[in-house]
Amino acid sequence: MLTIDTSWINITDDYDEKVSIGKEIVARNPQIYTESMTNIIWKTINKYCSLRSQEQKEQLYYLSVYDYWNYGSTIDEEIYLAFENKTDKQKREYITERNRWQYYNFMNDPNDWHLLRNKFEAYKLLKDYYKRDIIELTGEKDRAEFEAFVKKHSEFVVKPVGGSCAFGVQKVSADSYSCFDELFKAMLKLLGNLEGLSKLEKVKSLVIEELMEQVDELAAFHPASINAVRLITIRTGKSVSFFYPWIKFGASGSFIASAAVNGFDAGIDPKTGVINTDGVKENGERVELHPDSGIRFKGYQIPRWEELLDFATELALRLPSFRYVGWDVVLTPKGWCVMEGNHAGQLMGQMLYQKGLRREFEEAIGWHNS
Repeated sequence: MLTIDTSWINITDDYDEKVSIGKEIVARNPQIYTESMTNIIWKTINKYCSLRSQEQKEQLYYLSVYDYWNYGSTIDEEIYLAFENKTDKQKREYITERNRWQYYNFMNDPNDWHLLRNKFEAYKLLKDYYKRDIIELTGEKDRAEFEAFVKKHSEFVVKPVGGSCAFGVQKVSADSYSCFDELFKAMLKLLGNLEGLSKLEKVKSLVIEELMEQVDELAAFHPASINAVRLITIRTGKSVSFFYPWIKFGASGSFIASAAVNGFDAGIDPKTGVINTDGVKENGERVELHPDSGIRFKGYQIPRWEELLDFATELALRLPSFRYVGWDVVLTPKGWCVMEGNHAGQLMGQMLYQKGLRREFEEAIGWHNS
């Protein structure tokens, strides 16, 4: 990880001073703030803050630099955690991108991270909880297995085996291709373009999944997407607790349900399963009603919630080397099913409730990151 000399940086709540310090950090560290890095930051600013003036965008750029080196927040977090409007004291209560890995190292054995990071390994390990067919496509040698799969499931989901944040995920219909050969060539081409999508540099493969069918109650919000609950489990011995769960809804006809790609997240009361926030996008937009269906987020009861808690408890106890997991789970006609498990899932409750959760999280895991 690249570091800089931060000894000279003044901690302040003065807006203009923070912007000025951010400019100085960039000027002093051209080896970090290269054209490539600058473009990444600006791409996010333009994506989420398109209505701001150029001056406001530039101020946000330098504020994000200041906040990264003081609090570890990325440009995405700068926006969806509304850091530009928070004080030094408030920001120190957040678990951010740069410091969250210390918690995961404490909670989960790094030697076993691959068991969840590799989506096909996770499936093999917890197959009974997925309740659907999944295969791995690594190349020409898997042609026969893939053809048999397609004959059974003409629509399916494709994911890079080590991808995250929905990058590279897509729904595919075999009926869109003139023949199987054309479909298989398209999959091999996708396989050859995995550079940058997979976090597992030595693993270049696709996970091919049977399309999940969700229950009508949750499909009603937005039927084009699979609307999954993110349930964080924290295991202490044989005891399992649940930390700030939320649900992800797609929008505008998108297959992907994520607040990062035009969808909405909404917080859930872990005791009752009732949604207790409005729908929130990562650009900071908050809405009371889902814009496509008109269904109100706040007050909606997630069906079969107690059943989900029992299901997640079983899952958490199946993985002795993981004490923290963010489970994406979907309610289907077969019951609750695992979409995937995340060994380093983010704490999006901080965005949904606009408060830092560091103290509550440390109390829940029984460890203080000094």
